[in-house]
Amino acid sequence: MKNKKIRDNEDNDREGRLKSALSYCYRLLNYKPYTESEIANKIAAKFGEDIVDDVVLSLKNAKLIDDQLYIKLWVTSRVNSHPEGISVMKYKLRNKGIPEQLIEEYFSKNEIDESDMVRRVIDKKRKHYGAEKNKLYRYLLQKGFRSEVISRVIKECF
Repeated sequence: MKNKKIRDNEDNDREGRLKSALSYCYRLLNYKPYTESEIANKIAAKFGEDIVDDVVLSLKNAKLIDDQLYIKLWVTSRVNSHPEGISVMKYKLRNKGIPEQLIEEYFSKNEIDESDMVRRVIDKKRKHYGAEKNKLYRYLLQKGFRSEVISRVIKECF
């Protein structure tokens, strides 16, 4: 009898934590998208490891987390507002916990024009760097653009 009560309390506690975790995730996802890994880490830290799989599965079924869609939105945002090289984008996506296979699949199917991004950065930074091509070149390297792309675009622009 005593063991049944303990088990019932544990089940109720788990169900309560599961509901709380889902509610917490709904609030988080209301503000911005998260990767599956980011959500799993947040749930594990706040509610415990034992409910992570159930919460993530529930969110995936509700189409509230989708790593493929996340990659598309994140890369589009980067290309348009904070241009950086493809290698840097891949690195940052890996750090967000997205599987390498999904990242490579996205970049193989979607061609991204680094030349255009470099041109836009040059246009934006031209006032700051003036005619100092070397400083501009180093800045663009730091942003993760490939050296051959930078050299070609700098020759076109100056």
